[in-house]
Amino acid sequence: MHLHSRLYALLRTHAAPALLAAAAMLLPARALAAGALPTDVLALSASRPDAQLTIDMLWYAGDAHSRALFDWYRRHVADLDAIGLAVAWIPLPQSDMAGIDSSCLASIAGFTQCNAPNYQPSSNDGFDRLVQNYQAFAPFAQAHGLRGLWAIWDSPRGWTGSASVLAGQDGSVDGAATFGRYLRKLGLADETALIASMHTVRQPGVDGPQLLYIFWDPDCAYCHRDFLRISDEAAAIHARNPNLGIRWVPVGVLRPGSRVKAARALAGYAAMQRDEQQYNDDRESGGLAASGAVAPALAADESENRLAYAALTGGGGTPSFLWTGGGHASVLPGSPPGLMAFLAGLH
Repeated sequence: MHLHSRLYALLRTHAAPALLAAAAMLLPARALAAGALPTDVLALSASRPDAQLTIDMLWYAGDAHSRALFDWYRRHVADLDAIGLAVAWIPLPQSDMAGIDSSCLASIAGFTQCNAPNYQPSSNDGFDRLVQNYQAFAPFAQAHGLRGLWAIWDSPRGWTGSASVLAGQDGSVDGAATFGRYLRKLGLADETALIASMHTVRQPGVDGPQLLYIFWDPDCAYCHRDFLRISDEAAAIHARNPNLGIRWVPVGVLRPGSRVKAARALAGYAAMQRDEQQYNDDRESGGLAASGAVAPALAADESENRLAYAALTGGGGTPSFLWTGGGHASVLPGSPPGLMAFLAGLH
């Protein structure tokens, strides 16, 4: 292999997503074309070339999530074309990959065949090409701050991306928040539309016109603390800032069962209270049931909330505080150090 020996060692001993920053230290800088990937980055796609937006997905050889996501894409290319969204796949190596045939990287047809569940490489003659792609992509990712991401795109604000794993822990693609809707919202929807799409629970006693949205996970210990404090001191918060209104945005992002709990919480404030009053501090687990049937409308609402959460906060963690002013949305990830002073100062 014609590889820098240190780079070769890194590729063989580390997971691929963590390598991008390290590789940029070893590779020469190159000119970056505005609004496009470098020409020497291999990106494979079956989408129409006239799409309004192209999302580039990072595909890691041998990774179950990558394979599941590509399988969803393969079956829904026509649906994505219909909404003006193209998806291109950037194949990258992993340290624990079993091998890959060069035919997998020669065309989208070969790539599709190699994503089949029963695919077994007959050789590893595609490894050099994967590494070349890694070498081409790494300095681009470094230059644009695209580290540890699964999906990247060129937005009006420049290159950006999402670190959310779009496939579940069992390798299946989330059916409630479909891949196409998720990516389109991330890339195209504006802040006003995203905020309007959220399904919220009103905080009693704090209901002024300046709205503060708090992304809340039913299993989040910090969310639990903030919810109890705001609920206990609702009258004092309103007295200090009558202009403020608080809306809780239930999302299930911490654990697989969190989604079910968050959907149940969307039934109303009383449901949120039950989750918090029965919260188990030792297990950091909310009191609502994490399994069983959920009203389909509530499950759909929770999915919409997760889409907005990912697009507006970049998945910055729960709780996250969002408010509007000056024509744009502001986001504060995590609890503010002085919660009461923060709430009093929002206008």
